[in-house]
Amino acid sequence: MHPALEFEDVSFSYHTINGEVPAINHISFTVKKGEFISIVGPSGCGKSTLMSLICGLITPESGHISIDGMPLGSQTSKIGYMLQKDYLFEWRTVYDNVKLGLEIHRLDPKESNIDTMLENYALKDFTDAKPSELSGGMRQRAALIRTLALEPEILLLDEPFSALDYQTRLEVGGDIANIIKHEHKTAILVTHDISEAISLSERVLVFSARPATIKASIDITFPDECKTSMDKRNSAKFQNYFKLIWEELTNETK
Repeated sequence: MHPALEFEDVSFSYHTINGEVPAINHISFTVKKGEFISIVGPSGCGKSTLMSLICGLITPESGHISIDGMPLGSQTSKIGYMLQKDYLFEWRTVYDNVKLGLEIHRLDPKESNIDTMLENYALKDFTDAKPSELSGGMRQRAALIRTLALEPEILLLDEPFSALDYQTRLEVGGDIANIIKHEHKTAILVTHDISEAISLSERVLVFSARPATIKASIDITFPDECKTSMDKRNSAKFQNYFKLIWEELTNETK
């Protein structure tokens, strides 16, 4: 079985009037189907560049990217993207917002699974509401359903919880991760929050300062009784993972 996503010796540099600016340098990694990974690293290290490469917005200068064993260029329709803001339109109802992607692709919402997802994820009673009537967590669930409606195989999460207050962020992060796992999607989360990466994902990739290389790939496992994000944060293993990742981030000579 092919991995959901594979980077093979990928490098990319930006070219400006002041010269070449290397962004990522000989990066190789794979993501298994159904796996939830997080990427952490210093500010400006190339995490956003990586996301742009996966989306096909920019092309590697060297190396190869493949999805399910096929070249990226022919597979970008299999990718869904959640941004830092939910970008729900206030003049549209929740239902009209979640079907927006289907409309753009001229697909019939009645033939999609959005009604099932709205019911499963506690938004059925708010389909006629406007986004301003929803809590921050509900807005993020609506944004995720909008993304999932197009049935992507890989979800890219670009700091999707950063605009939320801390308490809501803790609650919503766990909710979103559970939905993604329930829908059997592969997910890649970019975050500056080490605790968030540990509590939500199954593996954390630690990037170096720019040009980014992968300093460490850390598998995250917790006891079966740790069912929620908060359970994991309260686990003895959590601090061990945090210390390990922090040391990788702060020791650039390692």
